[in-house]
Amino acid sequence: MPKMRGFRLKGWQRIGIVLSVLWAVGAWLYIEAAGSKAADEAFKSSHALCTREKMARNDFDPKACFDEAKDREDSTFSDWSVRAWLVALAPIPIAWLLIYIVVWTVRWIRRGFQPST
Repeated sequence: MPKMRGFRLKGWQRIGIVLSVLWAVGAWLYIEAAGSKAADEAFKSSHALCTREKMARNDFDPKACFDEAKDREDSTFSDWSVRAWLVALAPIPIAWLLIYIVVWTVRWIRRGFQPST
């Protein structure tokens, strides 16, 4: 059976792929956790503000305050979810481009020091 020559990745490319995946997962988890915390804080502050305002007017409705706070929580979390994907994925192609530029530059400089034949 003939040996097939396939596309082989260099060692630094394999390291880059592993680091890219780790970055994407780690950054996404970190931002999602921050978004969850921000959404929880938005819920608490919105609920407290609604409760204070409605109690001051003698118009307190617990369900209305809960619904309003829940809407605020949901919108805050969805805003953070978009950010999570941007923060997790946007730096990866930028980093790869910069690394390729550095590798190309180092090789170009190294070729300049080789004796001409």
